[in-house]
Amino acid sequence: MAIREGAWDCPSCGQKRNRGPEKFCGSCGCPRGKDIKFYLPEDSQEVTEEEELKKAKSGPDWNCSFCNGDNPSYKNFCCGCGASKDGAPPREVIEHRTDTARSGGDKSPGLSVKSSGDKSQDIPKTSTAAKSGCLGLLLLFLFLVIMGCCCPFMGKETSLTSTGFKWERTIEIEEIKTIRDTAWEDNVPSDAKIISSKKEVHHHDKVKIGTETKTRIVKEKVKTGTEKIKVGVKDLGNGYFEDIYEERPVYEEVEREETYEEPVYEDKPVYKKKITYTVDRWTVARVVSKTGQDQKPFWPDVKLKSKERKGKRTEKYQVLFTDPKGKALTYTAKNETEWFSFEQGKAYEATVTMGKITEIKK
Repeated sequence: MAIREGAWDCPSCGQKRNRGPEKFCGSCGCPRGKDIKFYLPEDSQEVTEEEELKKAKSGPDWNCSFCNGDNPSYKNFCCGCGASKDGAPPREVIEHRTDTARSGGDKSPGLSVKSSGDKSQDIPKTSTAAKSGCLGLLLLFLFLVIMGCCCPFMGKETSLTSTGFKWERTIEIEEIKTIRDTAWEDNVPSDAKIISSKKEVHHHDKVKIGTETKTRIVKEKVKTGTEKIKVGVKDLGNGYFEDIYEERPVYEEVEREETYEEPVYEDKPVYKKKITYTVDRWTVARVVSKTGQDQKPFWPDVKLKSKERKGKRTEKYQVLFTDPKGKALTYTAKNETEWFSFEQGKAYEATVTMGKITEIKK
């Protein structure tokens, strides 16, 4: 593992890149001190000389308890005041690992997934102000489009004059009839008369009858060896840094053929009884109605025949209007009470949407 020489900056004169192992500033002579932080310049060269390597590997420097001076680990007495090393605290040895190393590492074998990679650094970043401006323009454009499309659908206030009325009332006449029909045994009406029955296929159930041996190609990652990867540097606490390496597995994606058992199913018919029956039911035989163009509605006079009865009643009430341009419009009242509230020849404020009256204000 490579060892490189670090550096430190003098807090007194601002001198940059003093040699890491040096105990005094090369510019002002100020002592290094225990609070100085080492750093590793990008262009730092690897240490190859035997003596320097011994110094780097000797251990972290220690701080004198009396004068706070920095001393090499192999010195038993302070270079500044001569105090003994006994009990003196050593500098901290710190590992600096890269982000890439933290996110990497041993990945469990499995199916490989192709990825287009992280392209975030290649995409120009747009400022927040620019994004907000584009969003505002887009919203304005959408608003104008929606307003342009919706204008024909928006109601228009206008004055309408009542010119007449229409009404229609209808009654359904029902008669009892015998109906012939078929149904599954559990859906036959309780009052039905059974004519015949027979078994038929109601549905099919899927039933497993065995398995079939098949083959398929699968992809998997297989460990093929290991490799050493640099994952950071270690501050040795004496002005030197050592590269940190980790041994990690190397995987290769391979294809192999495997056999497997696939279930085989068969459609099994499920039978039920199909019943033919007759049943008496009321059905609409005819409709009688009355219409008029006044405000005097009445129900049609109905004469019932044998096995007949009156059924559903419906009623429809309309008011005829003209707009200021003489165009005829028709309004269907919600009920008879509302219809009677209108007066012929009277003007009403109304909302007209796409040629239809949607609201009348009274």
